[in-house]
Amino acid sequence: SSIRVVLEVGCGSGSTCVPIIKECSKRCDMVNENIILLACDCSTTAVETTRRFIDGLVENESLRRPHFASFDADPSLTIDESPPFLSQVKSAHDDLMRDTELAGQLVANGDIGVAGIVLLVFVLSAVSPTRVNRFVQQIHETTAPGGKVCFRDYGLYDLPMLRFDSQACCRSSTSLGDPVYLRGEGTIARFFTLESTRAIFESAGFTTCELRYCTVYNINRKTRQKLKRVFVHGVFVKPQGRPCC
Repeated sequence: SSIRVVLEVGCGSGSTCVPIIKECSKRCDMVNENIILLACDCSTTAVETTRRFIDGLVENESLRRPHFASFDADPSLTIDESPPFLSQVKSAHDDLMRDTELAGQLVANGDIGVAGIVLLVFVLSAVSPTRVNRFVQQIHETTAPGGKVCFRDYGLYDLPMLRFDSQACCRSSTSLGDPVYLRGEGTIARFFTLESTRAIFESAGFTTCELRYCTVYNINRKTRQKLKRVFVHGVFVKPQGRPCC
């Protein structure tokens, strides 16, 4: 059967990988349908945390051992700062395949992307606006033709945005007009509009298949206060010569 590669960019603690591994273990897809799960982060600590978390999960819950690897990588870096993101993903992919029963299916594919599904969950908002285009362009190069990027991030008028002091806003940092705020510890928070999200991904070569706001109400268990969250949800496809959806 064909190999399917799922790549999570910005894996953090590994919490997004967990439901994927559990579901695939339940259906036995990780073994029978040759699903490879790759997870990367710019933080070495995050990568190690994810690896330990997944190892513990598999052992404690007696799950099937997945074809899984985590590694350090940052798609926002330039060629002068780091090897191309695609080469790092392919290296992790090929190393993993050589160590499994999939080794016989390892073939050279030049500069073609390898990931059938890329997960970008609350990652792009933390990338400097000056590096966002580079980030998404490298994601495009890494995505296989016909592959999908599943995107979710903070949307305009999300609750944390409304709580920021107006002096923390540096809107001029993005030409697309998204509010960008500087946190006290020096990190940034960007709040996307549908228009800016579409422009970012389509300028990199993706086709938009789904794009909408998702409004979620969370309840503070202690105060019973209703908290309004606004996220941007999108699915973007790398064309392969025919309509994506």
